[in-house]
Amino acid sequence: MESGTLRDLLIKVFSHVHFSKEIIDPKTGEFNDDSIFEARLNGISYYSLPKGIDTELSDGDTITLSLMMLGGG
Repeated sequence: MESGTLRDLLIKVFSHVHFSKEIIDPKTGEFNDDSIFEARLNGISYYSLPKGIDTELSDGDTITLSLMMLGGG
């Protein structure tokens, strides 16, 4: 990816997977904040970044995607 934000990257990564509607809002095309994945940029949750999911990415950044494990009973 040439340049862009964390949002741009997540949309690009998840737009072609069969469960994309769980991650990308089909009405708006935006990353769903209530998705089943947590995204971290350089070890920091995007919720804690000053610009959040709209943080610009730089060469050498590390993005970690984690599946949120949910339970119930």
